[in-house]
Amino acid sequence: MPESNTRLPSSTAAASTLSPDWRLLASFEAANGIIMFGWTTALIVAYVQRIVLHSHGHDDASGS
Repeated sequence: MPESNTRLPSSTAAASTLSPDWRLLASFEAANGIIMFGWTTALIVAYVQRIVLHSHGHDDASGS
């Protein structure tokens, strides 16, 4: 049975020809993906909030 860290190929290993010494790059890629997901979610929520406020006649986010 293969080692646990080689059972499932990561997207980095599948999409590149990196040596096993560069396995840490997969961890950084995963962390970057999580950060980008959170950042994109925050932008979408802020954009939808502005649309909703504008549709209710508010021009700013203060609620007045």
